[in-house]
Amino acid sequence: MRFAALVGVIVFCASLQTTAAERFTLGAIGFYRAHGSAFMRHFGAECRFQPTCSRYAELAVQKYGVTRGLLKTTARIARCNPLTSSRGQIDNP
Repeated sequence: MRFAALVGVIVFCASLQTTAAERFTLGAIGFYRAHGSAFMRHFGAECRFQPTCSRYAELAVQKYGVTRGLLKTTARIARCNPLTSSRGQIDNP
């Protein structure tokens, strides 16, 4: 539920002004990197790609803008699963 609300806010901000939406999105990603990422590592989650998905999201938003960057990030997260062939694959936006 909270994730859907966050996505809705991000999409709304993207329709207002690109720079404000980018700042908000990058701030949300930074918040996740500071708090959520450490929480997930506590439970044994490991990154399968380099750079990490949160860093990939930052790079994609900066390079492509909010909408396309988040779509690319969503596709990247969908590829991160136990069936991924090996850890440490390099996948830049």
